[in-house]
Amino acid sequence: STLSSSSAASDVYKRQVLEVEEANRQWWVPRFGLNESEEVEIGLKEKYVQAFKDFLAPLDEKLAARIVNFSDMTPDESLSQHIAHLVRRINLLNLRLETGDLERLRGMPAIPFEPLILQSDQEMIPELDEMVSLSYFHYLIWSLDSGRVKTEMADLQKLLRHALLQKGGELNWLVAWANSRESLSDVTLEGFWGGSLPVPEAKTVRPAFTRAGKEEIEGFLKELEGALPDPGSTLIARQKLDFGKWYRAAYLENWEIFASGFSEGANRLAGVEDRRQMIHKMASDQGPYFALLDRMAEDLEPLGESESDPGWFNLVFEYQGVKAEAAALAASKNTSVLSKATQKGEQLIGKLGQKLGKISREDMIERRLRAGKAYSGYRKLLDEMTAVAGSRKAAFEAASQVFGEDPAGETSPFIGIDK
Repeated sequence: STLSSSSAASDVYKRQVLEVEEANRQWWVPRFGLNESEEVEIGLKEKYVQAFKDFLAPLDEKLAARIVNFSDMTPDESLSQHIAHLVRRINLLNLRLETGDLERLRGMPAIPFEPLILQSDQEMIPELDEMVSLSYFHYLIWSLDSGRVKTEMADLQKLLRHALLQKGGELNWLVAWANSRESLSDVTLEGFWGGSLPVPEAKTVRPAFTRAGKEEIEGFLKELEGALPDPGSTLIARQKLDFGKWYRAAYLENWEIFASGFSEGANRLAGVEDRRQMIHKMASDQGPYFALLDRMAEDLEPLGESESDPGWFNLVFEYQGVKAEAAALAASKNTSVLSKATQKGEQLIGKLGQKLGKISREDMIERRLRAGKAYSGYRKLLDEMTAVAGSRKAAFEAASQVFGEDPAGETSPFIGIDK
């Protein structure tokens, strides 16, 4: 395409300029006023800047036309893609006005140029995106006209403010932006259950509702504030508060839906061998259910506490406290030492005592001790069940024992775990 050939030509020209630049950097003898090579370098850079500006102008015109026509019907994916381009480009321009330090400029987040090359062959977009990004960077650092840079930045800020006004100014498009990040991934049933069989309409947790996704969104919000004209953060203060409330509710809902359908992951297991392997994992921390509880604690922890939290939210962290208590119990048989050794469990439980009502510290410690002991016993019985399940003969004998003994005796792990 024309865009591909123009990008390629710009890239070739850029490489030639870089070769001249490097040759001048390697010049080690006195010049004695012979500065022709440096003048050639300056001239080449000026021509490159003008040529790239001519290449960029029609693309920017199309970009502006699309953004001006944005409405409440514009998909969040498209809106977020264009806003990301504007934000990162504005911030790079702003830094360029401040400094010519190449290391600082290179350290800025990469500008996604996909919105400028939407008409290209889809297979070519990743390659073109990288090529245009590098060409733009050199166009910027070789540009000596600060007025041109200021004008470009001001034009982009106008487009950014227009884009942010869509959909009532809501920032919910940040979720679509995070979900499109290649560095992030869904939380899936496959990640816990393994297996190879597909589960129809399997639930997932989208990347935006993970710990990593939340960090990406918070980081990009800071970039957005930096890209806006002064007073920056004040311009979207209300929108940030509204988004925070909506995002928290959506985050919890995503995890609740995933957890409610989690047991469907067992349908991924194909045949006896898959199920046998899963049985051996089930009693360990790598078992799907224990792993899910750990993952939920990790990803939900950044949300902090709220009076409106659903009951299951607090139970996720109560489980972590009980687990820490059981670990301390296993490490020490002296309960007086145990009460001092379980500060981690107390921290993980957080304000659980307040949520349960006015409970004294002594009662809280006693609760944790009982829960820790019960958890340890439960895990022990699971281990025994796993050992039994690994052998047909042992499984048959265990099943016979269940129906042949007094339930009060609790000799069988199957009876014990049921209690």
